[in-house]
Amino acid sequence: MAEEQGASDGERVMLKKLMALSKSLTWKEGFQEGVRVSLIGVIIARGLELSPEATAKIRECRDDTTLGTWIGRAVDAKSLNEIFR
Repeated sequence: MAEEQGASDGERVMLKKLMALSKSLTWKEGFQEGVRVSLIGVIIARGLELSPEATAKIRECRDDTTLGTWIGRAVDAKSLNEIFR
């Protein structure tokens, strides 16, 4: 899959688990989960190292505005700090 290019085996497994989880959620939860999976995919595609702390922060976020801000920043961020500032 395109979103897996450059990803480690652990990152690929995590993406697959996130995508599987999204199948059992309500529409809003599913939408937010899709944004979270997309955000993780963008971070991986940009070649940034996804720390366990960053993964947890993304997974725990339930705010649409925050998720949208993070994914917008991730497009050209050079570090995780730029995304989560």
